[in-house]
Amino acid sequence: GGVSQGQWVSNTNTFVGTTSLANNGGFASLRWRFPTLQNWSYAKGIYFRNVKHSQPSKHTFRLLVKDTTCEQIRGANFKVVFANPQEEESESIIYIPFTAFTQMEQMGRQLSGPIFNPSAVSEIGIMAIKPSVVGDFELTIPEWGLYTPDNNPHDDGAKPTSQNIINDNVTVKVAAATSDNNDDVDSERLHCVEIRRKVFIEEQQVPQDREVDGKDDEAIHIIAYSEDEDGNSVPCGTARLLVDIDAEGSKIAKIGRVAVLKDYRSKGIGRQIMQYSIQHLKSVVKCQKAKLGAQTYAIPFYESLGFTIIEDVQEYIDGGTIPHRDMEQVL
Repeated sequence: GGVSQGQWVSNTNTFVGTTSLANNGGFASLRWRFPTLQNWSYAKGIYFRNVKHSQPSKHTFRLLVKDTTCEQIRGANFKVVFANPQEEESESIIYIPFTAFTQMEQMGRQLSGPIFNPSAVSEIGIMAIKPSVVGDFELTIPEWGLYTPDNNPHDDGAKPTSQNIINDNVTVKVAAATSDNNDDVDSERLHCVEIRRKVFIEEQQVPQDREVDGKDDEAIHIIAYSEDEDGNSVPCGTARLLVDIDAEGSKIAKIGRVAVLKDYRSKGIGRQIMQYSIQHLKSVVKCQKAKLGAQTYAIPFYESLGFTIIEDVQEYIDGGTIPHRDMEQVL
């Protein structure tokens, strides 16, 4: 705002800048837009771990979020002030429940409308604003993400997930590698097959003749890349989409072979792969329904993405010894 300035220093995860009252300013903010809508309904809120800043006795900051309702109103968002950490605390977690985002606003003006919808998140940001922050500031957030508590979010029993919202080492690009006669696409497909081999055949001991089923040529292959320390894109996750036409003429997709390499798990990559797959099937392929066979331990994960168990199909064994349940979602 005005002549205020702010920037994100990625190597230290620090928001640094200056707020100035000149030219009707007084705030500096950073925003991160997600490439696809985020479904955070499985979580209870956002956490910050080990927050440090230059004037903990004086400065307060704001966390900003936008959902699809905000996207319909220019400049609209939800804000909440988060507390100052104590300097002497070496390990601290700040919990911000989604229920704190009760009032949508536009440039400081309150708007009527629904409360924040965590199942359709489009943007997240942080803000330094007058009167609590005037002049130079530094805010370091080593880790922030989503938490899923079993009890009160301010109790010690709260359980932050290990998914970081911002972490340079897990900047993920997800793309579709279709079955074209194209060298780049063929290379991407080979990466997908290699990831599946490591995860399913080597790690989970799925028989090779079950994993290699002859359907890859007719599939849409999804591949995720994580950025390493040198800025190189490293293939780290995949999924496979098979599309068919049912008796009523509707397009039905089967999402399968969802796999993330071991070193890249618990970073939200699997969720990004699934969200991309769902959106691709809905907007590009124009499918009416998506189905999948979920390993039973992963059922809550797929439920958080909008899938429901097909009750008239009982649990079954696939991949040799792995229990599964069939799930579906109307697109």
